[in-house]
Amino acid sequence: RVSHVCPADYSEGSEMDTLVKTIIDKIEADHRLELLETPRT
Repeated sequence: RVSHVCPADYSEGSEMDTLVKTIIDKIEADHRLELLETPRT
C-alpha cells in the first residue's frame, strides 16, 4: 500500500527529505503519547 509519492530526490530540503522526517516525527509523537496513556485497571 502506498500512502505518499514523491520524486526520488535525496537532497536536504527536498520533498522526500521533508516527508521522511515528518513521518519519523509522527512515529515519535505517537510513541510519546502512548507513554502518557493511563493504564486501565
